[in-house]
Formats: sequence, C-alpha cells, structure tokens
Amino acid sequence: MTKDNYQISKKRIAPFYILISIILMWFIGIQLFGPDERDAGAKPENIIYSGTFTWEKPDGSSEKISVPGHYDVSPEERMRMISIFHTLRLTNSFPMS
Repeated sequence: MTKDNYQISKKRIAPFYILISIILMWFIGIQLFGPDERDAGAKPENIIYSGTFTWEKPDGSSEKISVPGHYDVSPEERMRMISIFHTLRLTNSFPMS
C-alpha cells in the first residue's frame, strides 16, 4: 500500500472545513450577541413562585406547608402535596352591549 490510497481530495474536504467554519462563527456570534439566559428586565416576583403548597394527610386533614422543608412522614406513608397558584382577576373595562 502506498500513501496515495489515504489521500483525500481537496474538493471533498473543502465543504467540510467550510461547514465547520460556519458553525464556529455562528456559535461565537450567538455567544457574543445572543440573548442572555435571563432577561435583564425580568422582575423577581415573576421568577419566584408565589403560590402555596398544601399537604393533604391520609386522615383527610390538610396543612399549609413551606417548601423546601422537613416533615415527619413514615416511609410507608405517601405525602400528597397540592400546589395552588394565585389567580388574577380581570375586570371588563368595556361596556357590555
């Protein structure tokens, strides 16, 4: 065998290098000019969950709890938690006809 068998044509390798160059330029461009992970105008109240968590106990009672937290639950018992989102009431500002 000679080295000629392992030579790759420049016509075949050029599209590969062009593609890799385009991907590299796209990646660098997105890193420099793309959007951040978090919007600078984001308000903390929109990021932090403002709902409540309720623990429904096996005996039928319920208790508001904070998450994260530590609670006495035996390994055989299931801890059923319900999350309640605060709802926004909108009023109709247009006259009904």
